[in-house]
Amino acid sequence: MESEKVGPLFRKEEKYALAAASSWIANPAVRTALEAARPDAVAVTAPLLLYMVNQVQCMRFCWRACGIGAVYPDGSQEPNPFDPDGPDPWPLTDRERGRAGHIAAVFHLLVRTVAAVLHDAGVPLDHEWAGDQAILATLLSSVLPLDSVSALLRPHGRHRASPYQKTNQ
Repeated sequence: MESEKVGPLFRKEEKYALAAASSWIANPAVRTALEAARPDAVAVTAPLLLYMVNQVQCMRFCWRACGIGAVYPDGSQEPNPFDPDGPDPWPLTDRERGRAGHIAAVFHLLVRTVAAVLHDAGVPLDHEWAGDQAILATLLSSVLPLDSVSALLRPHGRHRASPYQKTNQ
């Protein structure tokens, strides 16, 4: 892939995703739902917390759990922590790697449940889109306090209409 062609598309997609998340992340219902689900998220992921030592590792787990992974302008991809032959793998035994897949699936089910609760509460996210699910997953497993994450996104717009929100037009 040529970065001259892919780079602008990547930046456009990144900007779009940030705008989408910033349209709903500061909604008070999001914090309530995340705080309610966080103890379950910690319990489910407990066997893997040893490897989620920083925000990058948490993000890699969450993206894999939600079935997404970044492809960068140069064509490289975000490392899969479960791939023993990939760059920067988690040092899992074969048994741990098998359990990690089950843990990721249960965690994703929890994330999908939180997304559905938020959708039903009127939060303008696309509860079926893996991108919004990955954001929720990252927030559930984040080493950052929820206030810090909301503050990072707030300058991009608070409670704006989501590009995924259906309108009555």
